[in-house]
Amino acid sequence: MNVNYYKTHLKHQTGKIDITTYGNVEYPSALCHTNDAVNAINKYWNEHNAKTHKITKHVKGFDNTNYILYKGLVLMAYKTHTSYTFTNSQELIVISWTNDTFLLQDTTNKMIELDIKYTTSF
Repeated sequence: MNVNYYKTHLKHQTGKIDITTYGNVEYPSALCHTNDAVNAINKYWNEHNAKTHKITKHVKGFDNTNYILYKGLVLMAYKTHTSYTFTNSQELIVISWTNDTFLLQDTTNKMIELDIKYTTSF
């Protein structure tokens, strides 16, 4: 059995990641085998990077997760928007937000303004 698979499987069973068995280098983007591990890594780096920004906003994300919006944050859609404004797994960059909307930019530099309720799609 793959050692990393075993470690993530063990995390799923016990609810704990034994980080002492990994190397000492972390990367801001990483692939994981469980949603719990993905959520933990995303939370760590989101909070770490948000500290470098003066203006932030706490929002609800997909599947009851929470994250912090800040200018330049790269979001990946967990699902396709109902009117196909963005698609599953599409990456978008946060440009700005208000209490009611947030503005994103896609890889073709197209600006997309969404109701703030759609933070749950990321």
